[in-house]
This record gives sequence, structure tokens and C-alpha cells, in this order.
Amino acid sequence: MTDISNDAYLARMAIVEACAFVAAPHVRMRPRVFPDGNKWCCLYGDDLMVGIVGFGDTPEEACAAFDKAWAHERTPAARVSANVTARLNEAAPDLYASLKEIVAEWGCPNTPKWHRARAALAKAGA
Repeated sequence: MTDISNDAYLARMAIVEACAFVAAPHVRMRPRVFPDGNKWCCLYGDDLMVGIVGFGDTPEEACAAFDKAWAHERTPAARVSANVTARLNEAAPDLYASLKEIVAEWGCPNTPKWHRARAALAKAGA
């Protein structure tokens, strides 16, 4: 390569790197970056429970963790749902297994079989 073609290549690579940086979620979404104890926190949202967050030893590490969380984290509602399911599995595995068997045998709770069972229980005074 000649000197000018090498310079042109380096300029193109610098532009590509700058575009990738500008496209990063921590640049586009402008989260708050602040110290939290002995770590740095990069937070988008009102608080840790509903926002997207990244922690690191430096602001750069916190922003990198935020970018990873932005791309791979579940929504807060999905995290809560997964947590509840996990706790149900841990706390009452027999109950959960029983419920799965009932649903497998009887079908969805809105089927006529369930309505007849509810009506029979109501008629019996249960």
C-alpha cells in the first residue's frame, strides 16, 4: 500500500469505530453514571428494580456492563415472573406437580369440564 492508501484505510477504520461507539446503548440512551458504594453504576430508569443497570470498577466497565444488560437482559416483569416460578418450584414442588397433573388431566381452567365441576361444588354448598 502507498502512504495515502494506508492513511485512507486508517481514516475509514476510525470512522467505523466512531460509528460503533455512537451506536452503543450507553451513548444513545444517556443513562446516569454515578458512584454507588465502591462500584460505579450506569442506570437507565427510575431505580434498580425497574431500570436497566450495569456495575463496574470504573465508569467504562459500568457502561460496558450496561450495554451487555441492554442487549441481553429480560424486562423487569419477565424477571419477576421467572423469580416467582423459581420460588414456586423450590417452595412447593409437590403442589406445583399436582397442579400440572390436574391441568394435564382436565385441560385449561376455562373448559366445560371445569365449569361443570364448579357448578357441582356450588350446588353441594362447598
